[in-house]
Amino acid sequence: IALLMTFAVPRFTAIFASMKIELPAPTRMLISASNFLKSFWWVVIIAIMALVSLFNYWRKTPAAQKLLDRLKFRLPLFGTLTRKLSIARFSRTFGTLVDGGIPILQALNIAKDTAGNFVVEAAIERVSVNVKEGERIAKPLRLSGVFPPVVIHMISVGEESGRLGPMLYRIAETYDKETRVVIKTMMTVLEPLIIVVLAGVVTLVILAMLLPMLETSALVNM
Repeated sequence: IALLMTFAVPRFTAIFASMKIELPAPTRMLISASNFLKSFWWVVIIAIMALVSLFNYWRKTPAAQKLLDRLKFRLPLFGTLTRKLSIARFSRTFGTLVDGGIPILQALNIAKDTAGNFVVEAAIERVSVNVKEGERIAKPLRLSGVFPPVVIHMISVGEESGRLGPMLYRIAETYDKETRVVIKTMMTVLEPLIIVVLAGVVTLVILAMLLPMLETSALVNM
């Protein structure tokens, strides 16, 4: 696209100038964009670098992390992937700590930091408060609305059978497999989508360049 805008479009602009015709609005907009890129390409590069730097600085702040983590949960496909990854990380760490003899409350507080998402961490924090008051893990997990019913059921079974650690391992392994499936699905969808988007942009640029010629040809044939 950059090559089209900086090399191809100026060549067409010279042709249109020699034809002395009134250009359609899409073509005029494209030529203006091309002229701007040719004259101020360094401004575009500096602006992009500045925006990236500002975004990287902003996303490290606590408020931005909370906002982005909530947003991740609501995105199509990406939300499902984020949820599965967070649950898998939490379950594996929590299961390892429980099997190692670490008290439940301490294990919860350690494991929540491995979830990698503020929404999941906040839910586990509320679970810790309820467990401290004497409740089992499964009930506050259900009330959090973050963990799927199957995960809550498996944890409940693990608590009742005294095999919480092995059950958490099973959850982690299951969600690791599901995560790989989601990633494969995302790649299957994104690859053709990116190609279609790029092809669409290039097609629009080419059509904007050909539009004056097509209009001129139509007038000649009338």
